[in-house]
Amino acid sequence: MRCFRFQLLTFVFFFSLIFLSNALFAQDSETKTIKRWVDPSVMEGRLASELLGLPISNLRLYAYKNNTFQPIPFQIDEMTGENGDWIMTGGPVISSDLSNGKFDKWDKLIFMTEDIGDKASKDAWTKGYTKGCEIEVIDPITKEKGWCYLLFFASKTPARSNVPPYVTYDYDNEVFASDCTVAKYIVTEEGLHTAFYKEQWVTKKAGGNGINFADRLKVRTTIKILSTITIHMNEEQLKSNVIAYHIGPVRLIRRIEQYAKILNIPAMRVVADVIFYKYGTTAPVQFDVPVNRLRKIGVSLVVRFGTDYSPDVIGSRSASSTNPKGFIVDGNMDD
Repeated sequence: MRCFRFQLLTFVFFFSLIFLSNALFAQDSETKTIKRWVDPSVMEGRLASELLGLPISNLRLYAYKNNTFQPIPFQIDEMTGENGDWIMTGGPVISSDLSNGKFDKWDKLIFMTEDIGDKASKDAWTKGYTKGCEIEVIDPITKEKGWCYLLFFASKTPARSNVPPYVTYDYDNEVFASDCTVAKYIVTEEGLHTAFYKEQWVTKKAGGNGINFADRLKVRTTIKILSTITIHMNEEQLKSNVIAYHIGPVRLIRRIEQYAKILNIPAMRVVADVIFYKYGTTAPVQFDVPVNRLRKIGVSLVVRFGTDYSPDVIGSRSASSTNPKGFIVDGNMDD
């Protein structure tokens, strides 16, 4: 079976790039200039070569702010290998037994860009660490910078940041929440934990009204066979279920599988790791298509996603990276 892959980014696009400073032990300090706040920063373990192979439980992440080292929220998501899979810790299909508890080159360090701080001289690094590295974050557009510090403690590991987790997840009731947004997903009578949300709102803390603005998430799939047979499916005909998840203080990975059938034969399996952050969501999607079986009959596939909103969305502002000023939603079409 051959596999085709593509990546679909939804809700918010993230652009931060991560670099390790070449001058790890420079004595000069520098003030943070990066202004990005919505983006998460994701760094591969291989960039922190000094810390590879060390216990994850003894690692802490710090930012230098107001001339003091402060712990900031972070998580390290383990993977099964160089081109492997996430190690999932919750749901029906967990893989916690594959964890070695060590920081490997293929693992990912995740933190929020808004939490990083100034550049600090090595003399200012918090006391008691055994090994450490400086992480420099550069905005690829403005070249503005910020820094944080990943430190290993062989003993007497300090407490983590006392900031509450940026994301929470109630698997049984399928509720995702952050300071900014809340989403509730449909759990069917058969017990399937679906990919379709039934409620979503912006919290009052984030400037919203706390009222549900989503009416229905729609999926429209069109499959053509031999240019003569056309099959249409919608979200009610596509079965989906959360098969695994992994959550930390910074993000949630929610793995969803969906199935479709062509001529009563399971012909397409979609696996989506929907990744939730404080301010947004990304959704890389993998399609497994039995090419050898379907090559001779010729198949084309078009999938469209969309959301119908309730009248409660009227009066809100919608914006994007291409239209940052946005527009007021008034319920009427314009040019």
